[in-house]
Amino acid sequence: MSETKIPFGIDGKQGTPNLVQLSATYHQEADSNGEEDQTLVISTQESLGNPYFIIQTERWAIDNVDELIAILNDFKNRL
Repeated sequence: MSETKIPFGIDGKQGTPNLVQLSATYHQEADSNGEEDQTLVISTQESLGNPYFIIQTERWAIDNVDELIAILNDFKNRL
């Protein structure tokens, strides 16, 4: 069984569906220095047929950079 991948961006072919925006919201509980749960939103926007990434958060605390890399890789794999 083959898997069909929908292209990202506008490819100019009439009638062909294209993915032009993707958004994911990640959540974690408050850390020891904060009172609020934390939300990290990673999304894409299309520019000239290619995605660029947008990261939004009020606070996202990590104690190991590999945690953030894992989240970014998770989003990239879903894209």
